Amino acid sequence: MDDGREIHLAGGGALALLLALIAPLIGTAYGECSAFDGSMIANVWTTETYPAWAERQIAWTAQEGALHAAIVLKHAPSQEFLGDANLSRSIAGPAAVTFAWRMDHLPPKEASFENSTGIDGLFLLIDGRIEKACTSTEWDEEGVELGDGWHNLTWMLSKDRGGWNASGWIDRICIDCLIVAPDRVMAGVPSHALVADAGADAVYTWTIAGGEIISGQGTPSITWAARDGGAARVSVEVAASGIDAECEKEILVFGCSIQAPGWVVSDSVYNASVADAGDDAVYNWTIAGGEIISGQGRPSIVWTARDVVAARISVDVAAPGIDAECEKEIMVYECSIQTLGWVVSGGDYNATAPDAGPEARYKWTVSGGRIISGQGTRSIEWRAGSGGPAMIGLVVSVDGIEAGAEKESEVYSCDMNCPNQVFSGESYSASVDGAGPGASYKWTISGGRIISGQGTREIEWRCGGGWRDTSIGVIVSRDGMETRSHERWSAFGLFS
Repeated sequence: MDDGREIHLAGGGALALLLALIAPLIGTAYGECSAFDGSMIANVWTTETYPAWAERQIAWTAQEGALHAAIVLKHAPSQEFLGDANLSRSIAGPAAVTFAWRMDHLPPKEASFENSTGIDGLFLLIDGRIEKACTSTEWDEEGVELGDGWHNLTWMLSKDRGGWNASGWIDRICIDCLIVAPDRVMAGVPSHALVADAGADAVYTWTIAGGEIISGQGTPSITWAARDGGAARVSVEVAASGIDAECEKEILVFGCSIQAPGWVVSDSVYNASVADAGDDAVYNWTIAGGEIISGQGRPSIVWTARDVVAARISVDVAAPGIDAECEKEIMVYECSIQTLGWVVSGGDYNATAPDAGPEARYKWTVSGGRIISGQGTRSIEWRAGSGGPAMIGLVVSVDGIEAGAEKESEVYSCDMNCPNQVFSGESYSASVDGAGPGASYKWTISGGRIISGQGTREIEWRCGGGWRDTSIGVIVSRDGMETRSHERWSAFGLFS
């Protein structure tokens, strides 16, 4: 030791001296922070003041009313000082350990960390394996989590070659409780959480935000279940003799719920998704009654419905802590209008659409006619106009998704074409417009006779003799409907 305030370690003797001096600090307790105080062992620890890089440590230093020094593990540049300088302690897990460290000088760039015979630098070893390496000459705060059981932590300053001033500083080694629980759970599925046993007199108070405790309250281990998808926060307060600790863990909660419209239109494109279960999760989607367009293997897909009535979307999600199968039934709607394709001018008719569910809204339009009743429902009564076809339109909407349809109805006007005046004993023609395929025409005459054309849209007839009135009628029938027209002439042959 050159000034009573530094350690020069080389080999087991120096390590034994170091361990003997810090023996009172070695142990395990929740909430313990070992700040190395120069006044406690002034012949060993440096008087470097506590670094000012974290507010909570500064406040802690002020509360203690002393300047806390960092332990320094140091080698001189000389070739004579080669080997390892170690600071070790055993810690019972589960536990979270944080500490600060830095180096005065970084090792040469050519130093190899894969050299089995020796390496240069300041390292943290857990149970004999290098876990972290110091890479800065400024104070850095680091942390590690220890699983269940006892673990040996060693801060090692290793110098395998000469020519550089190997100095490593370690300070503020803090041990805190650590909750051991899965990083991901499924909503509603029981899971476990535990902390290290703090002794027979310890009191454990667990709380869960976003879940419920099933059993184990007051013990180091609980069984619990998350309520909903998203995240849950598991917290525990541990109180015992010399222990007053609180720790928490945020846990991803996977809710097996597919987000997709509950009502879609056939052959349109939509999205479907589940919660993100993490980068290592595997998603296998299937669709009955539709097709996946893109996104297979990801949390979100683009798809289209093919069948009418219903589609079923399913996804299997696999990840550590998650093995879920989710599915959703989706109504597939095809908008169509049921009404007559051939109607008579002035007649009243019905138009209906398939039921789109209780949340659906129906908006009807009629050109070439008018709506009599039923607007806003899936069935209307409408009246045909004259002078051309009628077009019935419908837009059905559910949750912002729309489907539309149109249907044209031919409007038939039974207007007879015949002479304005007739004379006794003369032959004439009478006709109506064609009513289309399947139509039938039934003509009648009074005061004359039909010569030809009965059953067609046009006849030839002869006016009777004498001074009798003459009249012609026709009934046009199609698709179960009929309409009629009638014309009459006076005995003088004048159109009345």
